[in-house]
Parts: sequence; structure tokens; C-alpha cells
Amino acid sequence: MERKRTEALRKERTHRLCNHGADLEVYLKPELFSDEQIRNLLKEIFSLPEVKIIVEREAAAEPEPQVHFEEMRNYTPDQV
Repeated sequence: MERKRTEALRKERTHRLCNHGADLEVYLKPELFSDEQIRNLLKEIFSLPEVKIIVEREAAAEPEPQVHFEEMRNYTPDQV
């Protein structure tokens, strides 16, 4: 049971990282920036006071409901 829980959490994390990375690539094309450049840009962007305000506002907003991998096992294609 614990192994299944750990695996589900890992899959959720992998899914989230892939989605966030895809969102980031819309703005920072990977062919134009190295990993180090992207890290440096993000560090600078997220240190800006205006960005900190936006991040805090978004963090306080109601999150959209998320479907977890364990729940998806029981869905049929017409439910997704």
C-alpha cells in the first residue's frame, strides 16, 4: 500500500514538473537559453517586488481542482 502511494505521488510530481516545464518553454525557448541561463532569469524575475506580489496573490487564490492519478484509474474515457 505504501509503495503504491509513493508511486502515485512520484507520478503526480512528474506530471506537474512536465506541465510547468511546458508552460515555461512558451516564454523561454529552450533552444535560446541554457539551463543555467534559465535558472538565472528565474532567480532575477522572482526577486522583483512586483513579481512577489503577483506570486502571493496567486498563492492566495482558490486553486483549480486537480485530478490525481489514483483517482484517474477509475475513470472511463467519457468521464475525462
